[in-house]
Amino acid sequence: MSGDDGDVDVGKTLRCLQRELQALKQQNKELKYQIVMLHSDPSNSLDTQQQTQQSEVTKELEELKEQMRVMAQDVEESRIKQRELEEENLFLQSTVEMAEQSLVKLRNQWKEQHGHIVFLQDENDALRHHQQQQQQQPQEVNALKIPQEESQQKEQPEIQQDNELSPTTTTTTNKPQGDDEKEEVEGIDPSMFYDETGESKPIVTGDFNNNSNNTDILSFTHCFGASLGRYNNAIVVSENTLLYTTGSFVVFVTIDISSNNGSNNDNNSYKYIRSTSGACVGCVSVHPTGDYIVVGDKGVDPVITVFSYPDLRRYRVLRGGSQRGYTDLCFNKEGDKLASVSTYPDYMLTVWDWRNEHITLRTKAFSSDVWRVQFSAFNAGHLTTSGQGHIRFWKMANTFTGLKLQGQIGKFGRTELSDICGFVEFPDGKVVSGSEWGNLLLWEGGFIKCEIARKGKKRCHNGAITVVMLLEDGDVATAGDDGFIRIWDFEALDAADRPHDSPFFETQPVFERRVGQTARIQSMSLWKGEEGEEGNSSVFLVQDKDGFYWHVDVAQAPTTRAPRRVMHFTSGAVNAITTSPHHAHLAASASADGRVRVLDIVHMKTLLSWSSLEATGLDCTSLLWPHERACKSGRVLIAGFSDGVVRILAITSTKNEYNMNATHSPTDNNDDGNTQALMLVHTAKPFTGAVTHLAITHDGRVLVAASADTNTVFFFSINTNTNTNTDDTCPLTPIGFVTLTQKINNMRVVNDDDEEGAKTNAHGAVGYVLLACDDATVIELDIPTTSTRTSTTTFDLTDVANMRTYTFNSIMHILEPPPEEPESDNEDGKEGDEGDDDDGDDDGEEEDKDKNKKKNKK
Repeated sequence: MSGDDGDVDVGKTLRCLQRELQALKQQNKELKYQIVMLHSDPSNSLDTQQQTQQSEVTKELEELKEQMRVMAQDVEESRIKQRELEEENLFLQSTVEMAEQSLVKLRNQWKEQHGHIVFLQDENDALRHHQQQQQQQPQEVNALKIPQEESQQKEQPEIQQDNELSPTTTTTTNKPQGDDEKEEVEGIDPSMFYDETGESKPIVTGDFNNNSNNTDILSFTHCFGASLGRYNNAIVVSENTLLYTTGSFVVFVTIDISSNNGSNNDNNSYKYIRSTSGACVGCVSVHPTGDYIVVGDKGVDPVITVFSYPDLRRYRVLRGGSQRGYTDLCFNKEGDKLASVSTYPDYMLTVWDWRNEHITLRTKAFSSDVWRVQFSAFNAGHLTTSGQGHIRFWKMANTFTGLKLQGQIGKFGRTELSDICGFVEFPDGKVVSGSEWGNLLLWEGGFIKCEIARKGKKRCHNGAITVVMLLEDGDVATAGDDGFIRIWDFEALDAADRPHDSPFFETQPVFERRVGQTARIQSMSLWKGEEGEEGNSSVFLVQDKDGFYWHVDVAQAPTTRAPRRVMHFTSGAVNAITTSPHHAHLAASASADGRVRVLDIVHMKTLLSWSSLEATGLDCTSLLWPHERACKSGRVLIAGFSDGVVRILAITSTKNEYNMNATHSPTDNNDDGNTQALMLVHTAKPFTGAVTHLAITHDGRVLVAASADTNTVFFFSINTNTNTNTDDTCPLTPIGFVTLTQKINNMRVVNDDDEEGAKTNAHGAVGYVLLACDDATVIELDIPTTSTRTSTTTFDLTDVANMRTYTFNSIMHILEPPPEEPESDNEDGKEGDEGDDDDGDDDGEEEDKDKNKKKNKK
């Protein structure tokens, strides 16, 4: 019976049981009604037959419920089995394709060596073919007689050219044909390196491409961000040196812990490696010895690059493991094998003989996103992968067809399906993993042995568990979205079993430490070169999704130092960035994590940061640094957020809050105890959707805000005292709004007069605002002031704004003429093709004449 037929039979049986269950429920309901009626009438009593009937119905009801539960579990197991068969089928198809490619390659090699392929029908054909070869052999030898020194000189340039592309092998081209072919696979010289770095180069187009020196017209200096939302993006490679990825770069930063105050200070040193493909870096890993760094790229036909450390020379390049990118990499304990998992669309698990750039095993890991792969530290040949809604246990087994990867999908059974990120394998083969709801799952034999919670049925963590790891002292550490690191006794977890009266095995952590109130831990890496309070390696570098790296000591001692921030980054997408019109070395950014940051782009530091503690989960969608006519001190930032609120922030000081000297930079040293901060000073809520665009008029009197979610433009009057400028907070007074029928894509303010003190135009406005909208339209509105609004009952300014609409049409069909029809395949055409090499100049002149004719026609 096939998998589909089995599912149909099980489904029919399940529906029949459901109908019987409904009938028994109805019968039980009628009996209960009779019992109620008998109890209400004292003259009647429930006879023994009815009591027996009720007990039988109740018993049958419980049996049917148990049968339905068993059938539901069978349905789930059959579906899992069907999915495994489909994945096995895909693996077999990929194996057949690889075998066909290998066969074609072998045939091509045979043709290159022998020149032709001979098919022999019988022994007589074989004898005749052998005699012909013996007759032709002396002629071939005489024709190929070359002095040995000349042949070596001719072969040497070819070998040197190959060295520039890939590491040379120890096998030579003049080896006898009967030698073992294993020498070719194992023959990469361990001392060989690639000559080139392999880093992607910038793309130069247009006039800049004419000059070879223009490739360095833009040079990369520093990156203020890190991909902190990615799992496993904090790896300590050596003492005080952190490795992480951001965009298309791998970053090595040496952190000065002694003088660090939570920001990226001047004492930190950075080194960058650009990806080979030019696209994003997907994942990184470190060899157990620390001598090699592995980088997995994203993009079309990405590669895995192995760098030696610390000199960062390109050592090996692994190709063919993915179509679009890698999500995780892991070495085994011995360091001779490397495992990789790929992203959409193939989701392949590949085991590499990385020193020889050779694929040992390859199979499909799952049918959806795979986030983690990890070799067992105790059982050779064991691997575990996990990701979206699954965990899978693998074994490298020798079968009669060779070495194979055998995978067993984890069956959740009664437990709800969960995304799994963090897990660790115990010495006896059990696996402990996290879950989305915050409890630990103990796996044995592909099934959940029990679910682990804290006493009182409290969850192990309030949120998803992202980190599960074994410590050097044998305990188990877990961390997650609640910002807690909890230490658990290994013996208690290993011996855990489901009790009869509870669905959970309850235990308590031996120690816990909270990293931060808003911290969301993504990964932890052991900090090298520093011991904890108890003398062991208990100090970790913690990756916080909220934009920080933390230095945390998990030692169980009363004198343990509190967690402290060592680096601060932008977390999430950068939605807007602006520079200061007053201080050339300052810039500000607005990011998807809801933070506004002030950056020192000369010293490469994050100076100040602000986020709302009351309204969490906001995105900062737009940002504006007002010019000097709106704010002379240059200490005010206007930011728009996803909740439709415009917030005004000011750089303040403990000694003189708002009225600072305009020539005094906010980044001057504060030896006098003058502490600066970014504070909220004013708010306004013009929209129900996100504030996507902000602009100020030339005279600094009107703020224009637009929302692409509501297709609305709102105007504010900026109250500034131009004489004394005592108010440095730019308070806003609403003027009114205009609602459009099209989505706003961009906005630009245009003024009638570029000089200071611009006069109002004929419409009573101080300028215009241009709105780029959908459907190739541009809308022009007059910018009103408080005096132009005549209504006292509404802020709608549609009549006053004097809306003008301009529609643009595409002219691409004019600029690009239709392609010419191909020439007919006649004799004249053939002669013309043959004469291209001789008459190239004449053809070029005719083409120029044709182009000039077309231009004149236009």
